[in-house]
Amino acid sequence: MSADDAAKAEVAIGIIDACQGKGLGKLLVGTLGCVAEARGLSTFTASVLADNHAMRSVFDKAHASWTRSDLNVMEAEMSVANAAALLDADTARRIAAASREVARAARLADA
Repeated sequence: MSADDAAKAEVAIGIIDACQGKGLGKLLVGTLGCVAEARGLSTFTASVLADNHAMRSVFDKAHASWTRSDLNVMEAEMSVANAAALLDADTARRIAAASREVARAARLADA
């Protein structure tokens, strides 16, 4: 595994129909970005259905680059810093602090 691969993580977000359109995707991607950044990751990848315009829009706001893996699936790649930047600074700071507390409580390495 290369150093680039070690700093890369795949993200997957699933939101039930009743909760769609409320900003939850943006919050989840931003939160994952904050936590990943604190843990030393640099890049997110994701597979998104081509017709999932809402999730594609969230990743576009995180400046994702896109490739098409097949007719129905798009592959996104973005920096975790851009994902974290989806959140306002205060929310990002609070999430980063909370993730450090969770890591300490779970006794994760490098907490």
